[in-house]
Amino acid sequence: MISNPQLFIRLAAGQFRSHLGHGEVGEYFGGPETLLHWLETQLGLPVARVSHASRISEFAAALDAANESVFAASLKADRWATAAELLSRRDELLLAGWEEADSEVHPDFVRVLSRVAKDRTFQFPGEAERLRRVLEALHAGHVLPPHRCSLHDRSDVWPPLWQRVLARLTLAEPPSSVPSGPAGSALHRSQTALLGATIERIASDETFRHVRTRSQTSAVEFVAAALAQVPDKLPRTVVCCEDDELALRLDACLNRIGLPTTGAAGWSRAHPVLQVLPLSLALGWDPVDPQALLDLLTLPVLPIARKAASRLAEALAREPGLGSSEWNAAKDKVCAEADDPEQMRERLNAWFGGERAARGGGMASRLVRARCNLVAQWAAGRAALLTKEGAERPDLVEALQVAAGQAALLGELAESQGTALSEPQLERLLGEALTDGMETRPFIEADGGPIRVRSLSEIDGPCDWLIWLGVGTADAISCRWSAQQFRMLRDAGVGIDDGSKRLASLRAAEARGYGQVKEALLVVALPQDLEKRWHPIWLALRALLPESEHEQTPVLEDVIASGDPASLSPFSFERRDTDFEPPQKARALWNIPSTLLAERDTVSA
Repeated sequence: MISNPQLFIRLAAGQFRSHLGHGEVGEYFGGPETLLHWLETQLGLPVARVSHASRISEFAAALDAANESVFAASLKADRWATAAELLSRRDELLLAGWEEADSEVHPDFVRVLSRVAKDRTFQFPGEAERLRRVLEALHAGHVLPPHRCSLHDRSDVWPPLWQRVLARLTLAEPPSSVPSGPAGSALHRSQTALLGATIERIASDETFRHVRTRSQTSAVEFVAAALAQVPDKLPRTVVCCEDDELALRLDACLNRIGLPTTGAAGWSRAHPVLQVLPLSLALGWDPVDPQALLDLLTLPVLPIARKAASRLAEALAREPGLGSSEWNAAKDKVCAEADDPEQMRERLNAWFGGERAARGGGMASRLVRARCNLVAQWAAGRAALLTKEGAERPDLVEALQVAAGQAALLGELAESQGTALSEPQLERLLGEALTDGMETRPFIEADGGPIRVRSLSEIDGPCDWLIWLGVGTADAISCRWSAQQFRMLRDAGVGIDDGSKRLASLRAAEARGYGQVKEALLVVALPQDLEKRWHPIWLALRALLPESEHEQTPVLEDVIASGDPASLSPFSFERRDTDFEPPQKARALWNIPSTLLAERDTVSA
């Protein structure tokens, strides 16, 4: 029998694992987006995924129609960035309880925003609009199923609009947070300090180790070697690594020595299928860049036959330039050898011919839309054909579908921006359309392997070991509101959050995650951490250590060279010495007089 749904929700955005991958049916863990999605599902209010670029484009059109002088100069200088900034501020205001009324007590630009949105219905809803639909459904008599919602943060620190929704839920106290480390150990004392108690100093022991490295390679090799010594600990070990590329390198090390991998994934725009759209747009400028043309012809997945692409690429190498004599000869030969010459010629003309825009000017929006439609039709058709044929390439089908969606989105964005786009404007829209990229997962999340998380806040269940790989973190988002604007909005009853509430929620979630470690912590500081902002949790832990330990933090390479793995126990490793075969000695150089060579007509072998 399935129990009633249980939701464990925090104010900070993002999702986290339920009990380290062992969650039950009906359990939901995450932030506001997780709760909102559950509410919409229960109330029959499903919302299709909305691209943020579509919302910005729609709001930019509203700003153009309003023709307000306050934003005129900014819109002229950078229309996209201005619309994105104002849309973000409007979303904050709506969540804070702003009813889009034009009041004299509001800041001037807030009053202008109210006039922009007056008598206008936006097609693409934001978080506030979705919350209002939920409230309307509840007021209309819709009933949520029996449930329990545990809030890790007090409801009064949530935005006012969210508070109205939370009042309609069955709230419960969240699980208590207590230190899980061995009593009296450095780990337990540091957990106690992070959870709010006063602790003066701690001394490193076997439960609390920290080390710094001179390279990323030695860091991931050491972590893999340490895990190889205790295979029974793998399922109960958490690796906290914010850097996706570093996590992928760790998985490669684990796979090489035969250990189960974490299934680390990264997002990249470098997938060959996703390169068709930007390269096709690059061919829309006159003169055509031969490098962009060659890049398109040499893609492993492209919209023309591989044999034809090879012929054209060879011609381009002999005589660079679209429309050269070599290009035209190769094109005629390709069409003559095709089963349907006319169809092949039409296809080549569609991709490599047609109208172009002069560099330094603007490209007509209709030309951008035409090229985007060409890419979208090819990608969608190729994906449908592969699916119909039952090809065993689900990753390729997914990439083609993503490429089709990106091309369709860019075409819509281009048409909404006016009659023509400059090259920088087109690059900006292209960057917005390609935001997602493709997920890259070289190794699967193997059963019995360590759990990889990007943040301590994702830890929501007990674990034996925590390996914190890299203590640098991204910079926090600064507040965009001035002190005067805060004061005016508060006086008007609009409770804007300056970011401190969400940040406090995130830090509390990270402290709770850290408190789940039962046996040992290993912190590995990387060289690039010195170029980033150190994580506040690590700064708090570091402040508990004696000053002498700050100066004497062991260097991993030195520990390996000394052959003293006990200094990092229980994170041990094996050291093997290997004799390398010396290289051959340098051969002697023969100095031959030039006169000897000059006097001979031939030379021997």
